[in-house]
Amino acid sequence: MNEVPKMPQNTKGFCFAPNTPLKLSLQEKPLRALNAGETLIQNLFVGLNPVDYKLLDSFSPKKAGQIMGVDGVGIALTSYPNQEHNPIKIGQIYAYHTDLRSDGSFSTYSIVRSSALMPLVASLPLHIAASLPCPGLTAMQALHKVPLLTGRDVLVYGAGGALGRILLSLLVRQNARVSAVASKKHHSVLLAQGAWACYEYEEFCAQNLDSINGAIESVRNRFYAIFDTMGKASELVCLLGYYGHIVSILGRIEENAVRAFTFCPSLHEIALGAIHECGSEADFRRLRAQGEELFSLVLSGEILLPDIQIIDFAEIPQALSELKSAHLGRKFVAKVS
Repeated sequence: MNEVPKMPQNTKGFCFAPNTPLKLSLQEKPLRALNAGETLIQNLFVGLNPVDYKLLDSFSPKKAGQIMGVDGVGIALTSYPNQEHNPIKIGQIYAYHTDLRSDGSFSTYSIVRSSALMPLVASLPLHIAASLPCPGLTAMQALHKVPLLTGRDVLVYGAGGALGRILLSLLVRQNARVSAVASKKHHSVLLAQGAWACYEYEEFCAQNLDSINGAIESVRNRFYAIFDTMGKASELVCLLGYYGHIVSILGRIEENAVRAFTFCPSLHEIALGAIHECGSEADFRRLRAQGEELFSLVLSGEILLPDIQIIDFAEIPQALSELKSAHLGRKFVAKVS
């Protein structure tokens, strides 16, 4: 039996620290041995996402010491021998979205499931690649939930952030007629990307939701598909047309409020991180293919991205705090090494 190759003994990362002001502390931790199907990555850039601060707010104190972060780009240093499903090239740079249940990407080194590693498209800047896995793969998953989009009226509720912008771009490429709900400061870039109409939140709700009062027959606008990034799917479902689709990207619809045998909506939910617990190797192959397609589209200029601000690794806690409070539509990417 082949021996697992040697690797660095320690990693330094930002760990969950519930008793500190920003709930993060920089700690050095020993690296465990690789298990079958794993690769050690030396991180170069890591992306910050809303899910990072949401996890900090929801974690039990028992999680203290876990390295945070889900997105990264780095060099494959060593891999468990005889990788069957996704052979890894040592020395090659990969992007990844990692498992929320274990040590993550805010670290000098990360142990990642090999099946989750996506080779980069040539010439794609590394900091841009690091900004993409969580919002980009989520957008790709949402897109593939809904068939036959050409010429159909669809809504992206919460289109100003990284996920919303990428999703809107993908829908426009499918020749869907996309309406977007976002803060007014985002409207000009969304319209330039191909949005058919843009609404502010208060304006959209006043026209379409506040006046309904539970009477589904009073809805003015109907959509073939609604993509909800803000946790409002239970309210938005009443805006669907006959046999429409609603895709819950944040949260889920616990109870369908639409009267039976009327509009017959299809309810979909997205949970990218669940693939690490519930996905098969075939699921990971499809996800990697979607990631490589996304990288190519970004490189060709077909995807609208947020402004990306590169920060130092040491600035991660403060940047996460700003990401939580400011909602500026900015994407932070930290340079690790």
